[in-house]
Amino acid sequence: METPLPKGFDVVWLSQVLHGEAPAEAARLVERGAECLEPGGLLAVQEFIIDDDRRGPAQPALFSLNMLVQTPGGQAYTQGEITGMMRRAGLGRIRRLTAQLPPGCGILLGQKEA
Repeated sequence: METPLPKGFDVVWLSQVLHGEAPAEAARLVERGAECLEPGGLLAVQEFIIDDDRRGPAQPALFSLNMLVQTPGGQAYTQGEITGMMRRAGLGRIRRLTAQLPPGCGILLGQKEA
């Protein structure tokens, strides 16, 4: 049974948590985060983001390999995969923030639709 989460937030921040989970559970974390938002609220996801072909950049690719070895199903996700999770959770206006972060990291923002 899942623990109920509070509702009514303007922002939910998921930082470096998706990679520890298999795709279905990572998507569920995004969905649960989106459920906590007020309409118009923002979900921010910060992760190592691997290229669509899964061959780079080096840091996320090596990190993904480590997650595949060390967890039951964790991995680095592509921008397309995270964006898809966000869309399925009812988020729109999804965009990648420009920010100075460690190599291979990125922040995706999605807005809860009214």
